[in-house]
Amino acid sequence: MLRTTKPKSALLYALLAAVALVPQGCSKVKEAVSGRTAQSAVELYAAAETFRLMATADPLRALAVYGTPEANLRFAALGDAMFPDGDWRGNWQLFLSTALPNVGKAADGTPLVGFYHPWSDSMLLTRWSKGGDGKLQIVAVDALPGVTVRGKTGDFTLGRAWQRGEVFAPEAVARLTAETALAFGRQNDPLAGIDAETAALLPAMAGTAFVDYRGEVDPLFASGNAAGEAITIWIEARDGAVAGRTMGEGAIAEGVAAIGKLDPRVRDSLTPVSYLATEKSALLMLASKVQPNLFVVLQTDETDSGPDLRRLNLVSFQSFYDAARKETK
Repeated sequence: MLRTTKPKSALLYALLAAVALVPQGCSKVKEAVSGRTAQSAVELYAAAETFRLMATADPLRALAVYGTPEANLRFAALGDAMFPDGDWRGNWQLFLSTALPNVGKAADGTPLVGFYHPWSDSMLLTRWSKGGDGKLQIVAVDALPGVTVRGKTGDFTLGRAWQRGEVFAPEAVARLTAETALAFGRQNDPLAGIDAETAALLPAMAGTAFVDYRGEVDPLFASGNAAGEAITIWIEARDGAVAGRTMGEGAIAEGVAAIGKLDPRVRDSLTPVSYLATEKSALLMLASKVQPNLFVVLQTDETDSGPDLRRLNLVSFQSFYDAARKETK
């Protein structure tokens, strides 16, 4: 049975000041593109998001529709460099399912879309061009760790940056995603000025981060896994939200209500992307494959009678991006 505990202090929810409780989802994290018309930027973003959704279901079909032969060969080659298990199609499918498209352009005007995967802190960088039929296609592909996108080329510490430090994980990943999106918008090209030897190492570095992510997430889909109780509580809360039941108090009740107001397609697409636990508490995060801008934060505290639900919130990356953009003006 779902049990909840009241927050011990108002500070418990202080980090969620920038969180949007969104009835129907919200826009993806994206930066305004300097020097491009709004119409062309929207057209590029729409093509990129269509490609992402298509690849989430069938990467080969998405590449057949949007990739040039040269770009498709590069996708496969990057997969060989990044994914030790050899399943480049399956890994790209997983990567793109919760990646955020960011629109930009290279110094020469080439349209860029960086598919940033917050949970592994890595980016698939795609270069686009219009073919003879006027249709946008991917003409070149690269992969790089988030630290390179942020311009911090000297900081190549292995692992995911948002899991280092003392900041609460949901806030850390959201702030890092906003920082990465802003950095991508400021640069002409995150690979510009990087020497060939370093650039050749970047896909393997991005792959290391993604493999680390998979090592955390893959066990969550196995029966009897460590996150079983948290996932059970999530299912109860989700089903209660769908049924319109009032559950918990305060911010928990608001979180349940917000999840209940989501488009069913968005709600049904929520999938585990992170699970962190100590002896005293557990933290489960789930992102939407339909709107990866949205993720759910569920935290439990361990008690003598089992885990109690301490936190349940619907979070948007966009709210953190908007706040970070205001701070930089």
